[in-house]
Amino acid sequence: GDASRPFSAGAARLRAAGATVRTIVVGGRSGTSHNARQIADALAALQIDDDRKVILIGYSKGGLDILRFLVDFPDLAARVDAVMGFASPLFGTPLADLAEPAYAALVANLPYEKCPPGDGEVMASLRPDAASGWLVANPLPAGVRFYSLAAFTTREHVARALVPFWKHLGGTEVRNDGQVVATDAVIPGSTLLGFANADHWGVAQTIETEHPVLAARRDPALFPLEQLFVAMVAFIADDLVQDAGRGPGTVPA
Repeated sequence: GDASRPFSAGAARLRAAGATVRTIVVGGRSGTSHNARQIADALAALQIDDDRKVILIGYSKGGLDILRFLVDFPDLAARVDAVMGFASPLFGTPLADLAEPAYAALVANLPYEKCPPGDGEVMASLRPDAASGWLVANPLPAGVRFYSLAAFTTREHVARALVPFWKHLGGTEVRNDGQVVATDAVIPGSTLLGFANADHWGVAQTIETEHPVLAARRDPALFPLEQLFVAMVAFIADDLVQDAGRGPGTVPA
């Protein structure tokens, strides 16, 4: 629902500054192929001025969906100037292997109005072998600039519902945000913008009011989502202007 949409406050600030900001809602229970088609349909329906830079920001699995879109729809991808992966399990997450049997048995076909079942491939696409294998087999387009921001944090900043997953991924011994290992959230060949000190929800969403029990943390201070979002978009936009004279970026084979 609306409470789970990332960076809503930052998006409002960018709109006030003259940017056009749209949220592309993709299937929460579908794989990357299904969601790449949804991204393609959304971009094809937009009227984008030639002088506008197009930046796609993928939060969580949205980063994988965007990379799949770039490869599956090269004509539309040619209109994209930059892609940002934000706390995205680009190389998958071990949690998918752990959760796939239970998900298939209990959640995959559960009726839920705000998140239809889709193609049911969400867990399969998040498995480390599947995500890593896809990246190896599919070179990313050289005409797009890539950026990454990962997250990891300590116990006091982890939401109550994410604590078991944070511990499973290694806790403080293996830097993670409760869903993704930080080193798995970097697009190959991208510019790494940094690491946020927050868990996987807190780095992008404000769900504390709607789900106070699940999202409760030992440290109740909220992460500055709005400031982070505006800053990283401003950095990317400025970087694109500076790179315009140097030609498109390159991605290692």
